[in-house]
Amino acid sequence: IASTGTVSGVQMPIAAPITLFPNPTRDNVTFSQPVTNVVVFDLAGQQVMQHPLPSTSINLEGLSTGWYVMQFNCGDRRWSQQIIRE
Repeated sequence: IASTGTVSGVQMPIAAPITLFPNPTRDNVTFSQPVTNVVVFDLAGQQVMQHPLPSTSINLEGLSTGWYVMQFNCGDRRWSQQIIRE
């Protein structure tokens, strides 16, 4: 869902400016455009990985299989997306 304004005073969510692929993944996740300071959290909210340099991909090979939340910066915005590690 993309939005350029509000509806009835409620701010609508703006679509993420990038996509992650492949999802699910076995190791590398590629971003559709460069991002900075990627942080990966498990579903308990514990940080399990961080990649502080600008990048177009990250390797999740060292993580156990399961669901994770990736938080990353893209320009002046911060985004979170779920990723599945097979």
